[in-house]
Amino acid sequence: MSCPVVHSGYCIGDVYRQSGSAAAWRSPGLSLYTAELFDVIAECSLTGHTYADDTQVYISTPATDHVDAMDRLAACIERIRDWMANNHLKLNEEKTQIIWLGTHQQVNKVMTRALTLPNATVEFSATVKDHGVVLDSQLTMADHIAALSRSCFFHIRQLRSIRQSLHQTQ
Repeated sequence: MSCPVVHSGYCIGDVYRQSGSAAAWRSPGLSLYTAELFDVIAECSLTGHTYADDTQVYISTPATDHVDAMDRLAACIERIRDWMANNHLKLNEEKTQIIWLGTHQQVNKVMTRALTLPNATVEFSATVKDHGVVLDSQLTMADHIAALSRSCFFHIRQLRSIRQSLHQTQ
């Protein structure tokens, strides 16, 4: 690309289908139920992605236009929340994450550190977990590799503790 671009991803988090006053999971068929959600996102001129019960909204903008992009993102999130409420769904704001993606220089041009919504203020994250992969703002995968290494070493240490219980075959 010829101009510096940063990407902001808004992960809506888990979607709940309300039945009466209690929220209950409704994964099967949820994608059919939320198909209209992409129309709402498209009307905002943004891009969306859904996997199971997670919905993500993306916007791409030059780093210098980040304030306008944040306003557009906030307006779209409000429209999504209204659509969800009208369709007996609930936005889980506790699991909401926002990250700017770009080079170190591009991300440093973004001065605002939080997105203010009517019901919550969402701080921008340095890393987010997306379908088990830890992403950082420059997509270096360093945090993911470190987390994966920690997990592997933990499991290797766990195997050492049961090594004596295993029978050797000759």
